Amino acid sequence: MSDHQEPRPEGDSQRTSMLVPTIVLGVIAAFALIYLFFFQSDDRVLEPEPVSQPALSQPSPEPTPVPQPTLAPTVLPSVSAEPAPTPEPLPQLNTSDQPLAKNLEDRGLGDLVVYLTPEEVIRKTARAVYSLSKGNVVQQYRPVNGPDSAFTATATGDTVTIENPRQKGEMTETPVYRLNEKNAERYTPLVNLLRTTDKDTLVSVYQRYYPLLQQAYQELGEGPADFHNVVLASLDSMINAPDPREEPKLIRTSVQYQFLKPEYEALPQAQKLMLRMGKMNRRVLVEELKTLRAALADAQIGSAASH
Repeated sequence: MSDHQEPRPEGDSQRTSMLVPTIVLGVIAAFALIYLFFFQSDDRVLEPEPVSQPALSQPSPEPTPVPQPTLAPTVLPSVSAEPAPTPEPLPQLNTSDQPLAKNLEDRGLGDLVVYLTPEEVIRKTARAVYSLSKGNVVQQYRPVNGPDSAFTATATGDTVTIENPRQKGEMTETPVYRLNEKNAERYTPLVNLLRTTDKDTLVSVYQRYYPLLQQAYQELGEGPADFHNVVLASLDSMINAPDPREEPKLIRTSVQYQFLKPEYEALPQAQKLMLRMGKMNRRVLVEELKTLRAALADAQIGSAASH
């Protein structure tokens, strides 16, 4: 039985490597648990406590009043409430990369910043999430960098008969591959980053930069009015990926691998990439995304905030 390892073709490997970081930044740092980003002031009015009155008794002769000196009224110093701090204005979309990176670092999310691409992070995030909502992963629009190592598959020693991809109607024997265990190790740090990053901090980042995300999405000129709805659709696509008991087998056609089972190969690209990150990573990631999806569904974002 052969244990030969073959590197994944570069283009397909890059698409695979972008999914988890896109989730971490594009669907977590930008689409995390959503709460309103403002301080709620306590506006309750405290009523004065009632003063108990003594019981009435028969009047007694009043003594002759002694004149009292007239006292000047006591003037208490006025206490003015401190004004609420004015939030720092958002940067322009065209110049938002450095302020976004600095904001993430200031909030303790420096580990996330290392995955950012050098430019157009918010625009690429809007495009990447829109693509994910359709089940697609578009390499040139990724807002973050992925793992440095290449995807590898291990030959099982078995073969299968398939139609020759170069000659329609002709059958050919091709090796069967399995996912290499090292592939899961490439994604584990990113999944752990998603799992351990403070969600309240991510909320504030999402809330602060949502207007720019919405602006970037509107520039695309397609889809529903609210980018928030696109976020929900992208989460649904990934959450609903199949969870097979055994890792799916692969075959190689031309320069790319594909799933041996036709039902897996017919899945949207985003779901196929979920299958390739390994069972344990996938299950942890799906549970995190379910938690986010539930919070997002109740959030006051976009048009829902005005209802």
